[in-house]
Amino acid sequence: MHSFLSLTSTQLLRKFSRRKRDLALLIVAVLTLTVGTHFWIADRQSVLRTLFPVQALLSPQSCSKQAPLWLQHLSETIPYQMRALSNQLVWIDGSGREHHCETGWAGTPFTTAALTDDVRFRYGSLTKPLVSAALLELDRRGTLPIDTTVTSAMLDNSAALTLVDSRVKNLKLSHLLEHRAGLVGRLHQIFIRDGKPWCPHALTKIADARLHFAPGSQSRYENINYCLVGEAIAVAEGQPVGVALDRLLSLQERGIGFVGEANAEDEVLRDYRNNPFYSATFTGNFDYQAITATAGMSGSALAYARLMRELLLRDYPGYLASPESAGECDSTALRSCFGRAFFSFTAENAVHLNVKDGYLPGTSALVVITPSDGVFVWLGNADIPGVVEGQPLRWLLNEIARHAE
Repeated sequence: MHSFLSLTSTQLLRKFSRRKRDLALLIVAVLTLTVGTHFWIADRQSVLRTLFPVQALLSPQSCSKQAPLWLQHLSETIPYQMRALSNQLVWIDGSGREHHCETGWAGTPFTTAALTDDVRFRYGSLTKPLVSAALLELDRRGTLPIDTTVTSAMLDNSAALTLVDSRVKNLKLSHLLEHRAGLVGRLHQIFIRDGKPWCPHALTKIADARLHFAPGSQSRYENINYCLVGEAIAVAEGQPVGVALDRLLSLQERGIGFVGEANAEDEVLRDYRNNPFYSATFTGNFDYQAITATAGMSGSALAYARLMRELLLRDYPGYLASPESAGECDSTALRSCFGRAFFSFTAENAVHLNVKDGYLPGTSALVVITPSDGVFVWLGNADIPGVVEGQPLRWLLNEIARHAE
């Protein structure tokens, strides 16, 4: 009591001010925690999107020795442009020199190890150029020519089929590779959550198909095309499609495998913050057998780039689309000019690229082949915002065209 009375009025004011400040800070902290907890429970993905710039700023980054400056700069900017924390970038130039960069973490940010070049990502539709190469290899061997009709390639008794649409008998494997088959619409979807798609489980149902256009007359990207290609390969090789692809492409020894619903231990943690529908607790109950040849592979960017480099050296006819063939359509548009493995894209500086992008919930991927047969691969652990419109993808393609030659 005596010590309290001995305080001056100024000291008393300071003491009460400190207590008010401490009380105010406590109230702010409690409110922040309460509001933050509410939003974390109610809309976790919005909270994660808000935190993204801070996480990206603090994420670890590394590049291989002698990586070109443009690749190092790209590794620094790509998390912000493509909205993915964990990224692998690989550039193999036309002479075969390899360079790579990694950003982010293999698992949960800040609490797991930094991403390395051997962590596996889901390739999504980057699977398709590999499946295309497998078919072109069988064509080269004479085992399965690409002008074989789809029904005869898949079914022993194809002549006995009663076709609802007579044009189906003219459908060839080459039409499937180039997305010129005409199998369009809800009945031909592969990524469905309820039930099983007819490919690969009931192939005779192709007899019931009604084509949207005559085979070869138009172009329309559809996942079912490569499901059918995969089944034709499986029949030709007398093995399940995954086994056949593994044998033809030596996938396992390259560290490339096939995906399931759950993450494998050596796969990067997928990030769903940009996905409006899927989340970590709802990843899409797809039929992973059905998407084996469509979007079913996973591996590192380095493994993919090395395999792609080998495939380019095999020089399969028509594997790369030429600028001349791109002139038949608008190659300045994304996903407009499809060839047997890629779509053609003409960048702002008029450089012609062969491109394939790929997506599955919580993951994005890209492979680019330059005019000098340089191979660029990017894998990211998140969905790209605005992927349909393609502005982030267009930015990345123009960056590659400016620096990769």
